[in-house]
Amino acid sequence: MDAAGADDGARDASRTDGPMASDARFDVGVGAESGSGSCPPGAVICDDFEKYTDGATNLAPDWVTYTYSGTVRVDTTKPRGGAKSLHVTTQQGLRRYADIMRETRNVELIPRKHYGRLMLWLTTIPQGAQHWGINTSSGPMVGFPDEMAKFGEGGMFGKLMSAYAQRARPMANGMYLVRAGGPENGDPGPEADCAVAAPTQTITPRRWVCWEWLFDGTADAASSFLWLDGQAMTEVDAVGFGKQCQGPGFNGKPMMANYRWESPRVFDKVIIGYEQYQDMPAQEAWIDDVVIGSERVGCPAP
Repeated sequence: MDAAGADDGARDASRTDGPMASDARFDVGVGAESGSGSCPPGAVICDDFEKYTDGATNLAPDWVTYTYSGTVRVDTTKPRGGAKSLHVTTQQGLRRYADIMRETRNVELIPRKHYGRLMLWLTTIPQGAQHWGINTSSGPMVGFPDEMAKFGEGGMFGKLMSAYAQRARPMANGMYLVRAGGPENGDPGPEADCAVAAPTQTITPRRWVCWEWLFDGTADAASSFLWLDGQAMTEVDAVGFGKQCQGPGFNGKPMMANYRWESPRVFDKVIIGYEQYQDMPAQEAWIDDVVIGSERVGCPAP
């Protein structure tokens, strides 16, 4: 779950997330195509990373690259199907992020009920109380444009975990700060930090795995589901609320274990990459064949 305390992580010299106003420099649009192929029916985002140059770290205008003690680049070291994939690394420590993001602030980016699919190669599975994440969708809460409802899939305790958080958009000097799924040093803690942790279901490292999710925000209390290689990971199903939750609560709502996972007004932000929220070893991962849209597309052909 999100860590709120300070740590000794250093800012990356090449990072792109300094103070930035809400303007077109960060609002990344969605095209009908991305990468070398067309999006399948119902998809609004898709990328196989083939169109970028080998070694590319700037994926604009399709993505904003965000790193915090991590690296992101497209390369040929471990392609899944074509010649390239997205290669991400994080350093040892607390709060380490290596992500690509799209955001259309306060305007719908992806449907409130959407499916996602990516291919994932994890070098290791963090053990113990070490929370990590792969994908996040978030958006402003109804009536509160600067309070975000965030849904994510990842793991903890060596197993899979679905997560939900409510937190304010960080600001400095009247400007929004670019962030991925979790806080940086000095950011305020979340109003709610919730999870459904699997007792047995996990992911196999050191091979390509088809990672699919569904976030359904069409009801007041949202739901999330995860599949690996087409198999439902039912232990992390979250239907309206989770099994554990902490924080002060938002807008006068009392905190309880089954705190309601409130839907955003729109999903205006997508984050893909690798994030670690507790102190854990360095990680290396590869991601490929990203698709997000209104329909489930399933796993790609081998």
